[in-house]
Amino acid sequence: MSKANQFNFSLHGFRGLAALMVFVAHMIDGFTEHIYGSSTWLTKGLINLGTFGVEIFFFLSGYVIYIATTKSNIKDFFFHRFWRIYPFLFTVLFFILNMVVGKEPDKNDPFFLIMNLFFLNLFASTPPLSPNAWSITYEAWYYLLTYALIRPIVIQKNYIVSYLALIGWVLFTYYYPITVFYLLGILVSFLSQKYNFKRFVNNLFMNTVQVVSLISVLFLAFSYDYKYDINNIFNNYNLLMLYLSFSIFMFLFIQNEKLLSKYFNSKLWLTLGTVSYTFYLAHPYSYLVSRILTQKVQSCCDNILFLSILFILLTVTFTSVLVYIVHKYIEVFVYNTMTGKKIYVPKIG
Repeated sequence: MSKANQFNFSLHGFRGLAALMVFVAHMIDGFTEHIYGSSTWLTKGLINLGTFGVEIFFFLSGYVIYIATTKSNIKDFFFHRFWRIYPFLFTVLFFILNMVVGKEPDKNDPFFLIMNLFFLNLFASTPPLSPNAWSITYEAWYYLLTYALIRPIVIQKNYIVSYLALIGWVLFTYYYPITVFYLLGILVSFLSQKYNFKRFVNNLFMNTVQVVSLISVLFLAFSYDYKYDINNIFNNYNLLMLYLSFSIFMFLFIQNEKLLSKYFNSKLWLTLGTVSYTFYLAHPYSYLVSRILTQKVQSCCDNILFLSILFILLTVTFTSVLVYIVHKYIEVFVYNTMTGKKIYVPKIG
């Protein structure tokens, strides 16, 4: 197996960082809106930066799915992704949280359910099953279009299917420009497999480029709340710079294992990477409980410092418990049972 095809622990840990970024952004947003009652430039910037974790998810998916597409037959490819997405997304989020709890009874409509079951909610303009599940619909279509585009070219030499998939990609990217991050992941993955750049990137100049590109990404992601609208995407020079800076950083992050990527091989980041899917989808519910409890306390104590500490402790505690239970007893159990494979490489370090 080539090194490009081997399990990348640093990217696995980086996925954990992306999930944590979204989690922190939602905590800050929820606290400033529902408890503190106002926001500052700092909190707005941190929310912008945190929600950029979704774009990181898309890039990482593009990188990994391209490799999976070149190695897996159609049955294995979609079978494994079905059992990766469906059990938690639909069993927990819909049947338990929507039907039993009744928090959003409008989502029990049969048409709504069918649209979500087949990932058609994006085109039917129906809301996702949970606040974060919108990105899972994108991912599902990314998987389909990636396989339809890449597999026929690489393995089957069936260019007609690839041409149709290419049209699909053009249309999808036109209407949903955030897709560019996923495509950048595919591009970096392709280059990393086809060419060996590692001997060119471990030097002072390229290390400086990597650090500068990271600073650029942090500044651009912090400073602006990007609206991915095709009507102004090519006129938004900040977004174009973000595309470029992020691509350069991730390319060098993957190629140079001795500078920044090595820090994401720690047990903390690898653990977060392992539970990132559950972490990403589950935390809005534990956050909601924490917010309600904190608001009840606020009725008799309006000390913002105390309320912020209480809110953080409650959210982190409830989320940790929920993620552990759902990941172990639903996500991992169902996937391992149905596919006979592990979700992740079990031995860390």
